[in-house]
Amino acid sequence: MDDRQLRGVFDFALMEALWEARSWRTRIAEAEAAYGPSRAPAWVLSSHDQPRHRTRHVDREDRARVAAAVLLTLRGMPFVYAGEELGLGDAVVPPERRRDPLGRDGSRAPIPWTAAAGHGWASPDPWPPWPPHASTRNAETLRADEPSILWLYRRLIALRRTHPDLVSGDLTLLDGPREVLAYRRGDFTVLANFADHPVRVPYRGRVLLTSGREGLTDDTLAPCTAVVVAGTR
Repeated sequence: MDDRQLRGVFDFALMEALWEARSWRTRIAEAEAAYGPSRAPAWVLSSHDQPRHRTRHVDREDRARVAAAVLLTLRGMPFVYAGEELGLGDAVVPPERRRDPLGRDGSRAPIPWTAAAGHGWASPDPWPPWPPHASTRNAETLRADEPSILWLYRRLIALRRTHPDLVSGDLTLLDGPREVLAYRRGDFTVLANFADHPVRVPYRGRVLLTSGREGLTDDTLAPCTAVVVAGTR
């Protein structure tokens, strides 16, 4: 078959990774080796067949933000599953409301568009139930809150569009502390601290984006935080 007919295949490696820098690094390294420089992975964190990554990583906003920063700075094609940009977790679906025999109903919950009851849908009681915290994790509320995860996704996508190195440039995995996933994309370095404590890293530069309120101060990366750094030394 002419390989031009198949432009991208979902790579599920990150959906299977533990919340450890070395686990993510291993899967990224394996993908880079498998695809080679002439092809690129199609990365996904969640899908309608798997628990959302926020749920898999114990419903922590900081972890969801780090995962977003990594997804949107890797080499290849990033795919955002509907609602990831709102930081949604899986709905809790009682047994009597489950329809999928494999129990995948939770990740298929409707997207909350507004904060009001019904969340922008015609039915106030849809199948399956709303995802957790729908009154605050909805498009209307997060659009009005610039520090929100929705705006982090917007900033990450804008950064990709502005800097070709983050789209088509090479990816080089870097050495660093075991808690930190580090890689270079052209003139940029991405550092992701998977630990719940600050970590000293051997990289400095101008921080273009941080996943949290803190980032890289001198040579110390804040807990559970990812940064994109330019002019690294």
